[in-house]
Amino acid sequence: MENNNNKKLFIYIVFVLVAVFGVIYFFMQSNLNYQPPAPIANQQPPTQATDTSTNPNNLPVRFIIYYGDTCPHCKVVEEYIQKNNTQAKLGIQLKEVFKNQDNSADLVARAKSCGKNTDEIGVPFLFDLQTSKCVVGDKPIIELFDAEVKGK
Repeated sequence: MENNNNKKLFIYIVFVLVAVFGVIYFFMQSNLNYQPPAPIANQQPPTQATDTSTNPNNLPVRFIIYYGDTCPHCKVVEEYIQKNNTQAKLGIQLKEVFKNQDNSADLVARAKSCGKNTDEIGVPFLFDLQTSKCVVGDKPIIELFDAEVKGK
């Protein structure tokens, strides 16, 4: 009787292990097939340019926007910039921070220069090179751009 219970226990353990490893294998396979989202049309690739660089329309860069390629709030800002041709009007440089460690380090340094703590750093994050002002969030950034365009 004892031997029969040991066999049942052994079969149960083997079954559980196979199920666990099957689940692990399934998740590993789905992560290997991950495809990053396609970039927004007409978006300029992130650059490693200095603050004195120019944007695609040869305006001096005034605003740096740090964004994440999978951030939904960043997409709102990017769509606003494209729809309103804001990059051509204001001198905006885009820097992706999720995949680019140099841009991420630059974001942290800019945020600290504005007196932000690390828990206050998020994207989208705007740095105004003219005033050294930091703005975080899609709505505040869009409001700033609206005011800047109306002032020109």
